[in-house]
Amino acid sequence: MSDLKKDMVLTFELKPDGSFIGTNSKEKDDDLIGSWKVEGELLVCEGTTEKHSEKIIIKFNKSIGKLDSVTEGGKEAPTEELDGLIVKKN
Repeated sequence: MSDLKKDMVLTFELKPDGSFIGTNSKEKDDDLIGSWKVEGELLVCEGTTEKHSEKIIIKFNKSIGKLDSVTEGGKEAPTEELDGLIVKKN
C-alpha cells in the first residue's frame, strides 16, 4: 500500500446519482472512479483507479470529516497513518 502523505490532496466530486470521481495531487492522471453511499455516520467511497485498476475503499465520518479507514488492494492502512487526516468539505 502506498504511504498516505500529509502534503497529498485528495479531491472527491460526489454526484447525486451515487457516483464519484476522486483525484490525487500526487497521481494526476490516475483518477479514482466509483460509487459512494452513507452507512450510518460514515460516507463510504468505493472505486478503482483508471491506470492501475486498484480497488480502493475510503471511509470517513460525514459529520466531522475524520478519516476512518482506507483499504487499497485488500490491505487496510494502519490507523497511525490516518491520525490527523481530515476531509474538508468545499
